[in-house]
Amino acid sequence: MATYPTTPIPSAPYQTSDSFKTLQSPEYDSGIVITKSLRNYPKYSVTLTYGMGNSAADIQTLYQFFLDHKGSATTFTFIDFMTAAWPRLYAAVGNASTQIFDVPMAASTSYTLWVDGVDQVATYEGSGGGAPSAGHWKFYSAAGTGGRDQIKFGTAPALGKLIEWKATGQRVINARFSGDVMSLQTFYASLATTGLTINEVKG
Repeated sequence: MATYPTTPIPSAPYQTSDSFKTLQSPEYDSGIVITKSLRNYPKYSVTLTYGMGNSAADIQTLYQFFLDHKGSATTFTFIDFMTAAWPRLYAAVGNASTQIFDVPMAASTSYTLWVDGVDQVATYEGSGGGAPSAGHWKFYSAAGTGGRDQIKFGTAPALGKLIEWKATGQRVINARFSGDVMSLQTFYASLATTGLTINEVKG
């Protein structure tokens, strides 16, 4: 999977959003409304603007990337340009055999790993180097798919165990463009004004 171009660098700060999906019943005579959340974790999106100072070559690089992905047709890896302290994010679910997992961040620092809601600080065995010993885990920077950070367990998490990650660093998502229709002229204008919107793709 291709990675969104790291140059040119967008203007900062840029707009980000986290969105949930909620089912809501009609309001009953009593005034009660019943809701059900369809997402345990929000979907992330960014809108990047690039100002007016970019070269024609830089604009062409971004536009070619848009063309290569046929607008919103195909997915790509997006590594957020912003470094921040992110909330607890979904990483994976154990299956009793897999020991290596990508986490949804790059350049992670001050990180915390949870398995089924339990902080794994007591079983942390450091970063890099060889495989962790049984019952422990280690962190590997940028060792995963598309530049993601990676964790390795000495013993595979049991079937159904939820794996979550919290850290300071750059968020990494599978993404697609929000639209399909663009000319080079409108692309240039949107980069400088309304921005280019990129949406997270789940699954």
